[in-house]
Amino acid sequence: MNTDQLSSSNKSLLPPFNIVLFDKNTNGNSLSKGERSTYEKFRTLSIHLQSFTIPLIERLFIAGIKKNRMNCDEVLSYFNSTWFSKSLAELDSKDERDGFSMMEFVGAGIEFLLIQFEHSVQDEKHIPTYQLAIDSLALKIEGIIRIIARLAKIPVTKNTNNGTYEMLLDDLLREERINSIIIPEDICLIKYLLTSCGWNLRNDIAHSFIKPKHYTKTMAILLLLVLFRLTKYDLTGINDSEA
Repeated sequence: MNTDQLSSSNKSLLPPFNIVLFDKNTNGNSLSKGERSTYEKFRTLSIHLQSFTIPLIERLFIAGIKKNRMNCDEVLSYFNSTWFSKSLAELDSKDERDGFSMMEFVGAGIEFLLIQFEHSVQDEKHIPTYQLAIDSLALKIEGIIRIIARLAKIPVTKNTNNGTYEMLLDDLLREERINSIIIPEDICLIKYLLTSCGWNLRNDIAHSFIKPKHYTKTMAILLLLVLFRLTKYDLTGINDSEA
């Protein structure tokens, strides 16, 4: 489902009453008209993901593992064939070059997630635990988007009366130039998964609001899907091309 389909399906089916959303700590928040529109848009996306996208991806993963056409090594090999494996050099706080790759950043989380999923398919008695992978990847995705912005020479800080601060995920996703690089469908998926527009995983994990029983295979699949999507935004040669 693309963003045009979401917009066309976003005609309200709810009566014109106030909508109050409750977070995991039962704190209520009354939605404004604009927030209500966003809520309904992402509710439509949620239905589509839960009903079609996630079951399809899960079936594909399971079939690939059972037929030995997909495994942890194969998936890691794919990521290592993308810009995720390229060394990125940044200046640290001491103006010294600090080189690392995205796979050093997220590789361990991806590997742990895949091992758990693979074992759960091969052994019905295996009880997978996705908590470590989800905790790691949900936070690291914000870092990847920030690095994409830096590669595109987009400022990732904002100035306020109290000083200069690193832009948070919501700020980055609202940045016009980021939206000119990352396609609307991917922005929408990231917002749904990691921000208050949807599951708000980044905030809930960072503040320990999410309980162990709430970590699901569905979360893991969607995080892996986001990472797959982000591999296509290779801006690592942008500085070389301008040199």
